[in-house]
Amino acid sequence: MTSVPQLFVGIDYHQDNVQVCVLDKNERQILNRSFVNDADVIRRAIAKCGQVAGVAIEACCGAANLADELHGLTNWPLQLAHPGYVARLKQSPDKSDFSDARLLADLERVGYVPKVWLAPEQIRQLRRLIRHRQQLVNSRRSVKLRLRALLRENRIKAPVGCNAWTKAWLAWVVNLDVLSTDDRWLMDQHLAGLQQLTTQIKAVEKRLADRVKDDPVVAKLLTFQGVGFVTAVTMCAGAPPGTDRRLVGWSRAPSTMPVPWRIGICRIASPFYVGVWKMNGPVRGHVNSSAFSDFWRSTRCPT
Repeated sequence: MTSVPQLFVGIDYHQDNVQVCVLDKNERQILNRSFVNDADVIRRAIAKCGQVAGVAIEACCGAANLADELHGLTNWPLQLAHPGYVARLKQSPDKSDFSDARLLADLERVGYVPKVWLAPEQIRQLRRLIRHRQQLVNSRRSVKLRLRALLRENRIKAPVGCNAWTKAWLAWVVNLDVLSTDDRWLMDQHLAGLQQLTTQIKAVEKRLADRVKDDPVVAKLLTFQGVGFVTAVTMCAGAPPGTDRRLVGWSRAPSTMPVPWRIGICRIASPFYVGVWKMNGPVRGHVNSSAFSDFWRSTRCPT
């Protein structure tokens, strides 16, 4: 009986079209061409070539959705490849969809694909909410900086004992009558933008609270001193595979701090340590900064 050759597939993802390369175990190229970005079209083209042993898709915006659709249609082993590491492995000035797809297929063939966690759809949706909130917070920070810069331009100082961004300080800014007509208009625009962004942030946080109200990981994280709601939700959304998103708890003491989610240990000040997350994903930077700041605060909290 003749055995069906196992094939290895590399997919270079783009918004409108994807480049699909199929190699056999001897590195013989069976297919390398562009297809419309449609999971069923891609499935039928690959299925004609033979039995699929593995598929590698370069991780980028939209690739996870395509991977989910292909997995639902075929149950092929699929994994996302880190685009930065793939570019380094290529070590060639040539850049084309043809060569990129072939490299992905070859990495899949030899088992060297630099994997990125393919998060479930509900986690990806949670990440989008977190990313949206962070973008709003960044916008609000920019508005605050512009507002205070306007005060500095006019050499206006707040009354003694009136701290910035308190209700008293905001009321003082609203009632300032020493600004020129244009500056007063700019100030009103900044204040209106600030109020609108604050309302939007509260709406997103309410949405996040509804999404994770029954999540045991978030509930467990909130029991730790120094960990707030936003950090708990962000860490929940960034949890990589391997522990079924279960939290086993940790301690400030280095000898008792587990590594449930690939937590790297970074020494801050003896004898305390802080966990810094090392992962791939859309919320990686926000997770790192949130985890760093909150764990640093936890080292200063009394036991």
